[in-house]
Amino acid sequence: CGVTTNICVETTARDAGQRDYGTYVVRDAVAEFTPERNHYALFAIDWSFGQVVDLADVEASWAPADAASTEGEAAAASAA
Repeated sequence: CGVTTNICVETTARDAGQRDYGTYVVRDAVAEFTPERNHYALFAIDWSFGQVVDLADVEASWAPADAASTEGEAAAASAA
């Protein structure tokens, strides 16, 4: 996979989606040579075989897991 939205990213997302993987593409983490090509590639992904999300949404969804992991590590370290 590469960073080019309408070739590398779309192809990888399409393959994953066709194999029934839950496929997410982070809008802020991909790029294209023109804004229009980027827009239409993300539109195709979101419409057909994946979900386009923002980095902030991904970070927010991982935050509780990160906090619990950090708390567990701290408790284990203090018990040792």
